Amino acid sequence: MLDIRLSTICSKHRYDAAPRAAIDELLDAAGHRTDILAHVAGTWSGYHGGDEHTRVLADALLGIPGAEQWVHVGRHRRGIPNSGSTPLPPTV
Repeated sequence: MLDIRLSTICSKHRYDAAPRAAIDELLDAAGHRTDILAHVAGTWSGYHGGDEHTRVLADALLGIPGAEQWVHVGRHRRGIPNSGSTPLPPTV
């Protein structure tokens, strides 16, 4: 449930010119579950980082400790057709 909530926060703020509000809201929502926050931040950043309209938030999310290790998962998901039949890459 927390993963969904954090992803929703990212989506809500994806076009913001300044990411501070999004980062503050994510940190508050995640509380002590920094592992889930890192997973969502990295995956979201990897998926949306190539889009010029969402790049500000995607770049800011990389400042969350542990997020960088999940970027490859988001990049991989971005390239998957919507069939859902392609497995995720192994984690580092």
